[in-house]
Amino acid sequence: MDIKCILLLTFFMNFNNLCSTFNQNIYISNSTDYDKPDCVKNPSVNNTCKTLDYVLGIVSNASDQVGYKLRNSTKIHVEGDQYLQENYNLTGLNNFVVSGDAAEGAVIKCKSNRGLIILSSRNIAIERMNFLNCGSIQRAQNNENISFHAGLFFSNITNVNVSGCNIINSTGIGMALLNVGGHVMFTHTHFTGNINNSRSGSKVHSGLVQVAGGLIIEYTYNETENVQSSSDNTYIFYNCTFIHNGCTWNVKHELEPTEADKNHVIFGCGGGMAVTFKGTAHSNSVRLEYCTFANNLADWGGGYYILFENKSYNNIVQLKNVTARSNHGVLSGGGGRFLFNPCFNYTDILKLSPNYFQQENCSYLNNVASWGGGVSVFGSSVYHEEKPRPDKSLLFFNSQWVNNQAVVGSALGFVSNAIDLQQWFLPNICNGLPYTVELQNCTFKENKICSSCAGTGTVVGTGTVYVDEAPIIMKNVHFTLNNGTPLVLDLSNVYILGDVMFYNNSGIEGGAVALFGRSKIILGRNSSLNFISNNASLRGGAIHAYSQGPNLKAFPVHLLYRSTCFFSYIVPNTPPQRWSAQVTFQNNRAPHRSGKSIYCDTLQFCRVYGKITEALEWEPFNYVNKIDGEPEIVTDPVEIITSKQDWEGFPGQLISPNVILLDEKKNRTNGLLKMSVTDPDNQVNISKQVSEYIYISDEKSSVPISFVSKKLKVDFKLTLSSVYTQVIKTILDNITTSLCYGGYVFTKKEEKCVCQTEMAYGYIRCGQDGKTIYLKEGYWATIGNDNQFSVYPCPLGYCNCTEKANGTTSNECKFTKFIRNTSQCAENRHGRLCGSCDEGYSLVVGLNECRKCDNDTGLLWLLLIVAGLTLIVLAIIYFEIEFFSGPLNSWLYTYHIIHLLPFKSDYLDPFIVFVTSLTNGTFDLSTGRCVWRGMDALQKLSLRYLMPFYCILLLYLINKLLRNFPNLPLANHTFHHAFVTIAIISYASLIETTVTILQPVNVDGHWYVFQQASVEYFGNDHLPYAIPALFILLFVVIPFPFIIAFSSYFIRRFQRLRNFIPLFEAIQSPYRLNRRWFASYYIFCRLIFITLLIFRNNYEYSLFPFIEAVCVIILLIFVLLRPYNDENYVYFNVDACFLSLLCLIICVVNAMEAVEGRVIVRFYEVLARIFTYIPFVYSLVLFARYLYRRVEAYKQGRAGRYEPLM
Repeated sequence: MDIKCILLLTFFMNFNNLCSTFNQNIYISNSTDYDKPDCVKNPSVNNTCKTLDYVLGIVSNASDQVGYKLRNSTKIHVEGDQYLQENYNLTGLNNFVVSGDAAEGAVIKCKSNRGLIILSSRNIAIERMNFLNCGSIQRAQNNENISFHAGLFFSNITNVNVSGCNIINSTGIGMALLNVGGHVMFTHTHFTGNINNSRSGSKVHSGLVQVAGGLIIEYTYNETENVQSSSDNTYIFYNCTFIHNGCTWNVKHELEPTEADKNHVIFGCGGGMAVTFKGTAHSNSVRLEYCTFANNLADWGGGYYILFENKSYNNIVQLKNVTARSNHGVLSGGGGRFLFNPCFNYTDILKLSPNYFQQENCSYLNNVASWGGGVSVFGSSVYHEEKPRPDKSLLFFNSQWVNNQAVVGSALGFVSNAIDLQQWFLPNICNGLPYTVELQNCTFKENKICSSCAGTGTVVGTGTVYVDEAPIIMKNVHFTLNNGTPLVLDLSNVYILGDVMFYNNSGIEGGAVALFGRSKIILGRNSSLNFISNNASLRGGAIHAYSQGPNLKAFPVHLLYRSTCFFSYIVPNTPPQRWSAQVTFQNNRAPHRSGKSIYCDTLQFCRVYGKITEALEWEPFNYVNKIDGEPEIVTDPVEIITSKQDWEGFPGQLISPNVILLDEKKNRTNGLLKMSVTDPDNQVNISKQVSEYIYISDEKSSVPISFVSKKLKVDFKLTLSSVYTQVIKTILDNITTSLCYGGYVFTKKEEKCVCQTEMAYGYIRCGQDGKTIYLKEGYWATIGNDNQFSVYPCPLGYCNCTEKANGTTSNECKFTKFIRNTSQCAENRHGRLCGSCDEGYSLVVGLNECRKCDNDTGLLWLLLIVAGLTLIVLAIIYFEIEFFSGPLNSWLYTYHIIHLLPFKSDYLDPFIVFVTSLTNGTFDLSTGRCVWRGMDALQKLSLRYLMPFYCILLLYLINKLLRNFPNLPLANHTFHHAFVTIAIISYASLIETTVTILQPVNVDGHWYVFQQASVEYFGNDHLPYAIPALFILLFVVIPFPFIIAFSSYFIRRFQRLRNFIPLFEAIQSPYRLNRRWFASYYIFCRLIFITLLIFRNNYEYSLFPFIEAVCVIILLIFVLLRPYNDENYVYFNVDACFLSLLCLIICVVNAMEAVEGRVIVRFYEVLARIFTYIPFVYSLVLFARYLYRRVEAYKQGRAGRYEPLM
């Protein structure tokens, strides 16, 4: 029946006497001068009283005959404003009406602690009255020790009608109805501003409670028989508003707040309205239509609060077109709260009808609570065994919840009392059955989980709709843009009817639905369940299901069938292919391998319908837009796959072992594991900085793992077991702690590998991760047989810096997990000091590269080299070029030393490298040329002997030829200068080649050839090259400078040297008589530098400072001795400049090795390149001057030899 019809029927049935003429009509108007008895005895429109106080005082006086008469069938007409100064106990009234002016109503302002009080009466009506600031002190009937304020206080009254009234800013509760029944109707009435703003909760001061609220309707009796019946009553509210009412009763730090207890009545419950039924209250009806609850505050039920307690049953609450907006339930029920707290034994449960609650076309907007932001329901129900009511459930029809917030159940929170079967048949034990929730045509949109709503902000809640131990029916329900998982079922079943949609919601576990325990989704006939674009931040993009019971790995057969599948059909035992339902998953999201659509702990209970690998992929299930490698359904892992090799490492090493977790569908998934380590001697433990719990994601631990040990090479056992999932484990036996990586040493004190502090030059530093080291570019490292880490200079071009260190200078090479076979070699190289070419590759001439040489046609290239050398020799003879004496001697010496310096590729550009190679007779064109297949370093070095010996031999043959044929063009040119020039260049090549062939290196206690470290020093493979080199060293390289320096001595003892007297005189002529030995000064200096570089491993840290000191000493000796005679003083200045320049270049190179800043290093590189170009520019000037003089002589028809420019 429509509530409007009910209103009319109730009005005519119970207030027909009010519509008729009253026996007495009293008129009150503040326009009257004063009160007089006649206004009560002979009332009329023209004979009015002035104050309401005067009239109520007469009515309340039971001994007064007039007052007694006014208690029956009296209507008081109030016009204008009235000020109520006293409290009057109006008792025994019948058909009593207080009515305001029909046009404007009346305003009643109350003095402090004053209000309207009506007791033990019938048929009371209040019309068009506005009560402001009222609040009389009343004693709580359930607790005589406390009192409270009430603006209007009605007690033990039958039939009340309040219409067109406003109850505003009351001192306490706006209106309190205690044991008021019959037909109670509120129409067009507004409760506003009846609030207590205390932030710390309401208090009791001297027995007086500071509480507030809009309206309280309470039955305080628990006995079966009472003065006032608590059954068959009707409460109707039409077009009423409850705005900004309420208070908090429980102190905010209270750990266990009370709700509707006997000591505090229902203070703090229902900020707008609170209705309670106690005792045996039954067959009562509460109906609200077109009412609004806004901005109300309470601990329980910010908007409204409905309580059924004790043995109350068969009561009904109906809400239609009700709006609850911006209410705050501090503890529970932001918009409203229903508490079913009955106390039935098992016989009561089976014979009584339940309490019933229905909502239609209601809206809950922006409400906030800790539990149940929109509505919270708690309690239990009963079940009539013979006459079950079809509408026994809680019904929400065509309602909406938008932008409500709570920690749990942001829109709806349902908790049903669990049945205790052990006490089911015990007498005097309170019990109950779960109630049923039904949602039809409802919408949930943008409701949010609010962690701070609990006050502390530390609780992470869940559920737009949270259901605990209660079945819920959903028909045509839509969830959109909710966060915190829209539907959470704890030991509850949801029945899907019609079309249910979850769209674009989010949650932590389950983007749309979370199922716990034996909760199930039961599909109805012709139903459609859709999950579209939902997102879970942890797992289960649409659904997360966690079953009840122990976490046991699924058995291959039905040995542990202790539950049912969390998806089922409304018709039991129907196979999925016959289900008349559709379940669609589309574009749901979850972290990688965490269940794009569904995550559950196990699918073993779904095997009743087939294989476990096919579970939830039955015909009614449709997965749209699948992604390869991203499984739609994922379970807890049931298998751990890993290898012990992945767990081996040195003590303290941070490792990320590969661990594969497979679920019941053989998908790779993620999970939490616990590690435990055991070994017989208790040598190995998990590092203190590492947790024993590791999370496996993408086959690796999310954080690195490390073990500590009291010694190396210890075997231990590792056990990996699952945590919070199905119980699985794997055991890895005989895992061995490995040796430290290169650059690290093991310390017993720290029980791990730490950085090696004492190390040869080239080892710059190590990282803090136990596996990273930084070597200087151009150095090679190895781990010896005694596990010692050693660093050696690498032959130029042999080693390759595969990874430069970020953020550091460009000459740092980074190596991670350095072991014996760590790659350090340039392309196509391998072996000790990278001295060997790979199989099928050969060393090329011109570069230190290994290339694939398909044939031996490169030998033809040697003919071109021979031809070129022939032309150069003829040019030297023709132009009579002399590098030994004069200004070109120091020029040549400077470039020879620059060519010998290590790391020259760091500060020399390719052109100067080419020039310096020419001065040494190597002709390095930086192109590389295959000569023959299989050429190695020793063969290539031996090939370099070709140039000096061929040039000397060619010069000798030309000299013999010209003596026999004096008419040839070169016959008139002297050979002394050409011989000296070729001899010096050849000598530089001979000494470098010889020393390189004989240069040793000690690696791991064994001696090898530096340029080809795969060959043992003076071994069978080295001797064919070492013996000629030794012969050249002993009979050419060493004697040559001594013969030049002390020529007179050697001429006297070796007669054949007399033929070279003109040569010796030409060489020594620029020097003073007592300084003739200075002719070989630069040759001796070359020998000194080469000797220093051969033994550089012994003083690598101070190599450049030492070379710098030697260079300065050479310069000082030259300056102090001043070897040139007076005629050649210019030579002294030129040599001094070049020697000084060489010292500057070495100083700059030394500075480059000492600094780390990129900008400073780059500056030194540019400076060194500028200095190395100065000798070249000088030679160009000399050559240009020489050409100019030759051209001038040719023009004048003169011939002859001209001295250089200086």
